[in-house]
Amino acid sequence: MARFLIPLSIPKYPLPGIIASLVLDAIDKTIFQLFTDLPLDDYQGYDKALDIYYLTITYLSTLRDWSNLFAFRLSRFLFYYRLVGAALFGITHLRALLFIFPNVFEYFFIFYEAVRLKWDPQVLTKNKLIITAALIWIFVKVPQEYWIHIAEMSTTDWIMENPANTLFLIAWASVLLFMTWWLLKDLPPARPGFSFAADPIPSFLSDGAEGARTREERKRMKMVHKLLSEKLVTRELAEKIVLISLLSIIFAEVLPGVRAGSLQVAAGLS
Repeated sequence: MARFLIPLSIPKYPLPGIIASLVLDAIDKTIFQLFTDLPLDDYQGYDKALDIYYLTITYLSTLRDWSNLFAFRLSRFLFYYRLVGAALFGITHLRALLFIFPNVFEYFFIFYEAVRLKWDPQVLTKNKLIITAALIWIFVKVPQEYWIHIAEMSTTDWIMENPANTLFLIAWASVLLFMTWWLLKDLPPARPGFSFAADPIPSFLSDGAEGARTREERKRMKMVHKLLSEKLVTRELAEKIVLISLLSIIFAEVLPGVRAGSLQVAAGLS
C-alpha cells in the first residue's frame, strides 16, 4: 500500500517524495523476505510495474512544476526511453533490456530538484544538463543496472562475503560526490532557505484569461488556447496515446488473467 500512496506526494513535494519512493523500492523485497512468507516468484514483474507507477507520477509532476524547458524535454526523453525498455521487458522478460534502457530519468529528476532547493533551475544550462544526464547514465545507472539485471548480485550479500568490499562503495560514492561538486561549483550564490514544496503554477496556466493578473499573462493564455484549438490531433494528444499504450502493455503483462495481446491492450485502452 505504501508504494501506491507515497508517490502521490511527488507533485507537491518532489524531492522528498521521490527519495521516499526510491528508498521504499530498494527495501521492500527485504521486508517481504524478513517479515512475511509471501511467494516472490513474480516479484520482478510486480516491482517493475510499481516502479513505472511512481516514475509516471514523477514525470507528470515535471509537466506542472519544471520551469527549465530544456531540462523538461531532456527528462521526457529519458522517461520514455525507460518506459519503452520496461514495456519490452514485460513482453520478452529479457533482463538485459533493463540494462540497455537504464532508468536515468529518476536520478536526473533528483538532481534537478536538488538544485531547485537552493537555486532557480534556470541557472542550469543546456550543456550542464546534458553532461549531468551523461554522467548519471555512465557512472550511476550502467553499473547499477548491470549489477542488478545482468550479474544479478545482491550488494548486501557481496559485502557480507567480504566486508572489505565496502571500500569500493565508499570510493564510488566519493567519485559521485566529486562529480556533483564539479557540476554545481560555478552556479551563482544560493538563495536562503530550502524550497521543498513545488513552485506555484504560473497564473497564466492556472487561471482563465479573465483572471490573469497582467496583460502579458492574458496574451500568453490566449495563445495557449489558440494553439490547442487549431488542430484536432495535437502533440499533447499523441503523447497521451503513447503514454497510455506503454503503461497498458507494462501492467497487462503483470496482471493475472489478461488474455489479450500487448497490441490489443494498447489499442483498446488508448
